[in-house]
Amino acid sequence: ILVARIAGYSQAGIYQAAARLSQGVGIAFSVVAGYFLPKLANAQRSGEGSVRITSRLFIVAAGISVVLVIAFWLAAQYYNLQKPGSVMIQAVPILYGFAGLVMLRLFSGALAILLTAQGRQTLRATLYLCALAFFILSASVLVPVIGIWGALGAYFISYSILAIGFAYFSDTPLRLVVFGAAILLILSSAAVILFVYNKYAE
Repeated sequence: ILVARIAGYSQAGIYQAAARLSQGVGIAFSVVAGYFLPKLANAQRSGEGSVRITSRLFIVAAGISVVLVIAFWLAAQYYNLQKPGSVMIQAVPILYGFAGLVMLRLFSGALAILLTAQGRQTLRATLYLCALAFFILSASVLVPVIGIWGALGAYFISYSILAIGFAYFSDTPLRLVVFGAAILLILSSAAVILFVYNKYAE
């Protein structure tokens, strides 16, 4: 809605063609949460195995991220086969940008699962609200300047806030490793998005 109001409906159509596939990340997060949340909650109560299960959570999240990145790339190749000038072809660069956010999104989601298992839902909800506020604010500033790329940048900012916030407040022996991974993923996502933007943006 924000993209349509600021950048126009044609740009919003291109954005939606790319964003539709990114909904699969949310589905993947739901599957991971459904499997790991009860296990982590039990481990937190018993005090046994929490590090092992947390490690598995991040390994699974990383594995699913790789699969989703490949799926995004394959979708981009399919989009490129469409009629020249079609919305799907125009959406390919943004699709690559969304692919750059996949690992950061699932990493943030894994940390959200960890906070939920620790009974810190209020903190998690507060961080989500902060990220949403920054998304709206940054999109309002960036979209008028660089169009749909501004919406992608706003997503990057909001997920970076979630990753840093969740990592900082995570109560786990792996906290330093998790925080370092958050910084690394933010820098990696930023590098991918900037590369794609510099290559494709008009």
